[in-house]
Amino acid sequence: MKLYHIISYVFILAFLVGSCTDERESSNFSGKEAMLEWRLDVPGAVNVSTRATSVQNEEALLNVNTLVFDKDDKFAYIATSVVDPAGDGSAKVRVKMKLSLGVADTYRLMFVANTTVDEATLKDKTKEEVQTLITFASSGKWDVASKSIPMWGETEQFEVTANFTTPAVEMMRAMARIDVGLNFTATLNGFEVAGGISGYSLENITLYRSRTSGYVIPAASNLVSGVATDPSIPGTAGTYIEAITYSSAAEVSGDVCVREIYLAENTVNGASSNPVVLVAGIKYDNVVTYYPIELRATNNTTDRLPLLRNHRYIINIKSITGKGYADAETALANKPMNAQWTLVVDDIANNLTHVSGSYFFEIEKVDILLGGTIGSTTKVAYKTNIPSFSTSNLAWVTPDAGGVNFDISSPTMGFITFTTESTNITENPIMHTIRVMPSPIDEFNVTVTQDIGRVKFNFKNLSVHGIYLPKMNLGGTQKSYPLIGGVHYITLDLETNKSDDLQNSTATYTIKSSTVNGYSFAETTGRFNSTSYTDNGAFRYFHVTLPATGTPNSGGYNYFTLTGDGESLDTPGTQPIIENVRVLCGYKAKKMLCYSYYQNMYGYSTNSGGSNAFMKSGSNFGLSGTIPIERVDRSWARVSNVGWTIESGDDFMQALSNYPQPDIVLLGFDFELSASAANSLNEYITNGGVIIMLNDHASGNNHAANNVTRLCRVVTGVGNLGVASVGSAGYTFPLPSVSGSGQTPTDTDPIMVGPFGSLWGANWGEDASSTVGITNFSDLNSVIYTRGSNDYNSGDVTMFRRNGLLYIGDGGFLSQSNRTSISPIIEPFWVDGSGRPITNTRYSGSADNSKIFANAMYWAIDYAEFYGMNNKTEGQSYSSWSK
Repeated sequence: MKLYHIISYVFILAFLVGSCTDERESSNFSGKEAMLEWRLDVPGAVNVSTRATSVQNEEALLNVNTLVFDKDDKFAYIATSVVDPAGDGSAKVRVKMKLSLGVADTYRLMFVANTTVDEATLKDKTKEEVQTLITFASSGKWDVASKSIPMWGETEQFEVTANFTTPAVEMMRAMARIDVGLNFTATLNGFEVAGGISGYSLENITLYRSRTSGYVIPAASNLVSGVATDPSIPGTAGTYIEAITYSSAAEVSGDVCVREIYLAENTVNGASSNPVVLVAGIKYDNVVTYYPIELRATNNTTDRLPLLRNHRYIINIKSITGKGYADAETALANKPMNAQWTLVVDDIANNLTHVSGSYFFEIEKVDILLGGTIGSTTKVAYKTNIPSFSTSNLAWVTPDAGGVNFDISSPTMGFITFTTESTNITENPIMHTIRVMPSPIDEFNVTVTQDIGRVKFNFKNLSVHGIYLPKMNLGGTQKSYPLIGGVHYITLDLETNKSDDLQNSTATYTIKSSTVNGYSFAETTGRFNSTSYTDNGAFRYFHVTLPATGTPNSGGYNYFTLTGDGESLDTPGTQPIIENVRVLCGYKAKKMLCYSYYQNMYGYSTNSGGSNAFMKSGSNFGLSGTIPIERVDRSWARVSNVGWTIESGDDFMQALSNYPQPDIVLLGFDFELSASAANSLNEYITNGGVIIMLNDHASGNNHAANNVTRLCRVVTGVGNLGVASVGSAGYTFPLPSVSGSGQTPTDTDPIMVGPFGSLWGANWGEDASSTVGITNFSDLNSVIYTRGSNDYNSGDVTMFRRNGLLYIGDGGFLSQSNRTSISPIIEPFWVDGSGRPITNTRYSGSADNSKIFANAMYWAIDYAEFYGMNNKTEGQSYSSWSK
């Protein structure tokens, strides 16, 4: 196809008098001279009023050398030329030519722009030889601010006659251009725009292994229909071994690096079989990691592509699935990972204005990017004086349009509107070719690239899984025992139209979450051809899991936003999004049932006094408290004045039914369990219930002994447990001073090293009578905290823990009436004015009853959260857990 531009020209024949004044005059020419005017067009010019320097230098036609060849295609001379840039990516060049006397002769002109030409080296050289003699240097970074791109163009052979019309000459850049961006979405006013990837930013590009020089003129054998098909490389061209980095704000901004990377042509593998590689530095969470990118059609293909002149290589990074390498050099030495990209290679052609005689057809662009989803549109402006131009002048090169339609708004000027009729459900752009037939003007092609489609879907059926606590390494091993909530993730469904038949596609989705309170749900990418889906009516639901990652900083309700890279099914044109996904970072509210006979001022069941102040304190319990919990709901059941004996397990479970399924039960002074009631409580423990048993008895009854023989024997499996009276009012019992194994608490014991402080070497105090010690204690699966003497290693057991039971042999363990008058032998519990537990230094030998109970409440809440009867999952047994 030839493009012609109608211009006025001046043809001058002048007989010169005297000697020739042109130093380059050849003996083959005498007194004739012609002044010819040619239009030079730069391919793919950006037709905007304000151009960046990089755009100007990409289009500029400066220092144009006009090389004249004779009829045998041998170089004759460099003609005198005057360049008049038009400012629209074209220029008029007035060329003064020497003609033979009286004889019509044949010439060819070759235009070489933006580079130097040594005329002396070209004398008598053939056109093919001249091609190898004009080179340009390209070592290091091409200075786009000051250097224009070397270009070449040439005419066909022609004869200068009175009716000669000069055809327009299409120039060809001698360099390739590489553009890199995060999710290119559009071209606005000639400049590429990136949609970006949420949470990521393009920071720099590093280039390796470029050529140090190139030919301005391509070898004829490497061109087909005016398009470079193979690189033309000087034999002296080496490989630039230093890294070339693009990182300034002028070079990389808005998640794109565009019109900055210009390179001489290169082979598929580069010099010494080392391929050209780019490394993208991309920031996530304030850390830059590096992703190697090779010149392949996609990161999944194996064949590398050569660098060809006048081609643009558009590297579109579509998604990132993980961190890159630590630095650019490491990335260079390794394979691409965790980044998905496409590479579109675009021959920058100049088909904007088409003319034949008095008819013209102008089109805004011939390389068109169209959205990938159904209903996407792109308008391309055109203008013509061809009568009745319509859709009949457009035709698909192949019969099948491939899901794209077109329409014309007006016969003479307006827009060609391209519309997608089906979503591109492949993972690569689809190229469509349309033939424009503006008769009588020559036909030409328009390329429509349908981008990767964004599937329409909604978020449905979202559920949060796992127990989230401050300072918890989400996804890691949280404790030494199996967890209900030890795996943290979100499940949700992507609701799509079943008619989309995505099961037979390679379309992908990417779901991202915001980061809140130090953690998030990991970006998840998958394919819609997954077999994990269910159908319901007209919809198909694809099941997706987003694992949690990070470490929560503090307790509270955290609200997340999830977004998808597709299009909302309910609200077309918008992104799928779900906001205010609430995640509780802390323990769920717990129900606590308190039993005791004496509900008096001493607070034996947290009903009054210091223990009540402790339970009510927001600094102890609450999402911002020491124990991050929504709340603790307490209820009290007071036994009869003659003591409490539940005669059957059924009665006991009926009592529990009045306070439905408490997470924690506190047994205070004074109570007695029947055998059947003890069995029911053991079943309660087996099912995940938690009991803090403050065992004691009033003078003259055997309640405490019966409770041990009936409940503790069942829980521990030791059938000969007995009781013994230990100590007296004001007596203190030491906890171990160091961690151990077996029955001795370990260094991770929740009571010994709980959130209210370390208790190694601490004491607890008996309140007003004697302590109920347990004899014959041989259960090796229990943790023993204190014994019946002031030596931890000897005496009867006075405090132990087994499964969900914590036993303390004193009903007055929580005794504290007020803070102004504390008995040194009957009130060992002590809190400050804010309800915070502190050491009771007024007690005989000092006592830490309040700290022990505080850490015990932490253990009880934590146990109930992960193992509790209200959180239990089907089929999971808790009876095997002991420590």
